Amino acid sequence: MGWTDVGSKVGRLILDSSQPIINQLHRSRSLPRQQQQESPSPPPPQDDLRSSGDGEFRGPDTSSLSAFLYSFLSSPQSASGGADESRASSSWEEGFSGDPDADCHFESQEAIAKLPPASEESSLLSDKFRSVLYPSLPTIVQGRTWVLLYSTARDGISLHTLYRKSVLLPGPCLLVAGDRKGAVFGGLLLAPFKPTRNKYQGTNQTFVFTNVSGPAKVFRPTGRNRYYFLCTNDALAIGGGGHFALYLDSDLLTGSSGACETFGSECLAHAEDFDLKDVELWGFAHSSQRNSLGKTTNAFESL
Repeated sequence: MGWTDVGSKVGRLILDSSQPIINQLHRSRSLPRQQQQESPSPPPPQDDLRSSGDGEFRGPDTSSLSAFLYSFLSSPQSASGGADESRASSSWEEGFSGDPDADCHFESQEAIAKLPPASEESSLLSDKFRSVLYPSLPTIVQGRTWVLLYSTARDGISLHTLYRKSVLLPGPCLLVAGDRKGAVFGGLLLAPFKPTRNKYQGTNQTFVFTNVSGPAKVFRPTGRNRYYFLCTNDALAIGGGGHFALYLDSDLLTGSSGACETFGSECLAHAEDFDLKDVELWGFAHSSQRNSLGKTTNAFESL
């Protein structure tokens, strides 16, 4: 047998050996990527090229050729797939702009910008705190200026002074108190305050609030009773049934709070019994009241 015949046989043998691999790769192009990853590995290598006793060549080693063909035909698709994944990931990352903290911050700033002005700076209420309470206020006072009617820091420590100051702006008013551990709490009441022995006042618009557990939270009446708030010469109390939601002593130095059926609220302060840091009373004045409020306040102070 001549070398031409040997070369022809070797060529056909190499072609026959590599054809299953080529067919397998062509079929794998149409399969999902997950199935491609699970495609069988190339066939095991054949015996080394060697000569038999009769001069015939047997079993050429096609392992190197198979590996080369396999990597050559599959690598472009793999590279293309990786590039597609990379581009898709990059596109998703560029298009994603959701940041919950940033969105909350933006909404908070927007709410603060819509707040009506306050006559003075509060020692207890930040603008952010006011923006949380503002939507809970009755519609009749929304848009009005917040007027500080009474403050222990400005007017001294006296429950009776707080009662007298409440007549300046009849209508809904906001009582705000703070303990010495940083909690701020209070309630929406109805001015002017009229001390009685044991007669509750107020309407179902009354509510209590606190920030003791983090963000400010408002508790509205549950309907179980009508113990909205109580004014006496010895104390000012909000709620009832079980415990007062908020109880302030006449000296405005100490108070207490507990679970209250009227509002379904838990303790508003860090502890049921607490020392007061400050107490404020805020009224709400529309434009026609703001002009005369200063004169009324001066006349009131001269009494």
